[in-house]
Amino acid sequence: MNTEAFTGKAEAYNKARPGYPEEAIEYIRSLVPPNAVFADIGAGTGMLTEQIAKGGHTVYAVEPNDDMRRILAITLAAYPNAEIVIGTAEETTLSDNSVDVVTCAQALGWFDLKVFRDECRRIGKRNAIVIAIHNETPGDDHVPGSHRLSSKQAAELFLRIRQCLSFQTRYTIQGKDGSKEMRQFQIIPYRLTPDTTRISNI
Repeated sequence: MNTEAFTGKAEAYNKARPGYPEEAIEYIRSLVPPNAVFADIGAGTGMLTEQIAKGGHTVYAVEPNDDMRRILAITLAAYPNAEIVIGTAEETTLSDNSVDVVTCAQALGWFDLKVFRDECRRIGKRNAIVIAIHNETPGDDHVPGSHRLSSKQAAELFLRIRQCLSFQTRYTIQGKDGSKEMRQFQIIPYRLTPDTTRISNI
């Protein structure tokens, strides 16, 4: 994982990146028990982390970048149930069997997927769920000018099965200049199975 890709960009990222629709957050909550412990990997400035914390869940916000963590600390200041952790997707520093849910929002394309899969197994409790989230313009499956996978492509590769989406919605965001843009929000939940060679979709 490139830990310095967002250095010096945290404030701009926080202002420009669209958030996540409440109906999607409700869907995530419907998959887990009320006392579920979350690990939000690549938490960034805390857009998803805050929405999880609002529901009362304990959540570990794992973020490697100093600049992003500075904004993250401001975002999560009102939530004693949220803890910021310095770590990467491949080495979260969380304890073994410590979380019920692993989330990664708009971040999976930055990870070493094989190593991250192993790390999910290490930190996840029995029957833990990994939830990959991406929020993008419909039809935009690749990062322009980049060899990096889009979040959608990475999510499909992580599971190695295509067309396994469990939640999808489209909505419109309005820019400061009055322009409108259609966005597509998708959630792919995976169940960590006893068979360490695979992860299955729910």
